[in-house]
Amino acid sequence: MTAADSADGWGGWRSARCVGSGRQALALVARWCRAHAMTTALLPAYHCETMALPFWLEAMAVRAVPVDHQLRTDPRALARALAQEPSPVVILICRTGAIDVAPGLVEVLRRARAAGHLVVEDATHCLLDELVNPAPALPADIRMASLRKLLPVPEGAWIATSPDAAAAAGARHGAGIDLGPLPGRRTCHEQMTLGGARLLREQQLWAQREQLPERGGKGAPGATHALRLAIAAADEAFDAALAPAAPAPGTLAALASLDLLHWARRWRDANAQFCALLGPQLGALNPGRACFPLLRHQLASQIDEELGRRGAFAPQYWPRPSWFRADAGWPEDVLSIDIRPDQSCHRAAALADIVHAAVRGG
Repeated sequence: MTAADSADGWGGWRSARCVGSGRQALALVARWCRAHAMTTALLPAYHCETMALPFWLEAMAVRAVPVDHQLRTDPRALARALAQEPSPVVILICRTGAIDVAPGLVEVLRRARAAGHLVVEDATHCLLDELVNPAPALPADIRMASLRKLLPVPEGAWIATSPDAAAAAGARHGAGIDLGPLPGRRTCHEQMTLGGARLLREQQLWAQREQLPERGGKGAPGATHALRLAIAAADEAFDAALAPAAPAPGTLAALASLDLLHWARRWRDANAQFCALLGPQLGALNPGRACFPLLRHQLASQIDEELGRRGAFAPQYWPRPSWFRADAGWPEDVLSIDIRPDQSCHRAAALADIVHAAVRGG
C-alpha cells in the first residue's frame, strides 16, 4: 500500500488533502470553528503546545480534559466538560503513542457529535499502527495526521473530513464541513521545507551510526551538535509557517511512492524489539505499536537527559505548557525513546542499556 493509495481512501474518507504540517492542518480546523461561532477547544491534558496554538490564534479558549495513566482522554471527564459548555465546541482526540482509546470514549464522542460538537482526531501517532494493529474507527468529523514523525519526509500532514460530517456538527450550519481552498506557497513555506529536509538528513545520518558516543567521551558533544542545530532550526521554521499551504512538489512525489505498510511493520518490529530489551520492570505503555516507545518513570527527566547526551533526542517532548494551571494534573514522568525503524540490533541494545544505567544511577 503506497501513501497515495492510503490518502485516497484514508479511513474510508476520500477527501484527504495534504498540507505542510500538523500545525497547518489544525489551523484549517480553527479557522472553520471561528467562521461557525465555535469559541472553545477541548484538548487532552497531555498534548504538544503547538496543538493549542492554532486555536489561540483564532481567539478561541483552550480547555484541558484529564487523561489516565496511559495518556488516554478520560471519557467521564470529557462528558463532564461537555455538560458545562453552553454552545458547541471542538474536541481534539489523540491516540498518543498509538494506544487504543479508553473504554467508553467512543460513546461519549457519538453523543457529542449528535449534540453538534465538532470531533477532530489527531491520528499522527496511529497513522501507521492502524495498518498492522487494526482498531475501530473513532466517530470524528475531521481526521488529521502529521506525517514527518513516522515517515521519511521533510514535511506534510493529511487532513480529511468525514463523509457524514454534514449529519453532525456541520448540520447546525446548514452545510457540511468545507475547510476552504489552500493559498499558494510563500517564502516561509520554502524555508520550512528546507528546515525539514536538513533535519531528516541529519536524523538519517545519525541512525546509520552503529555506536552512540560515550558520555563525556572524545567527540561526544560534536557528534550531537549538528543534530541539535537541525532540530532547533526545523522547529523554528515550522513555527514560522503556520499559514496552510501545500507541501513542496518534491515532498508530494516522495510521499506518493512510500509503502506505508512496509514502514508500519518496521516501526512495529523496532518498537517490539526495544520494549523486549527494556524488560517488564520498565514496561512501555505501547509495546508492539508502530510508533516510538513511551514509558512513564519517576526518573524520566534524568533518563531523557542522559539519552540526549548520547544523541538520542526525545521524538515527543511535551513539557507542561505555560498556560496550564500549576494545580492541574499534567504527566511529568513521560519519556519517549528515539528508536528508528531502520536501526541495528546493536543500536537498540545500546539505547536500552542507557535507560537501564540511568535508572540504576538514579
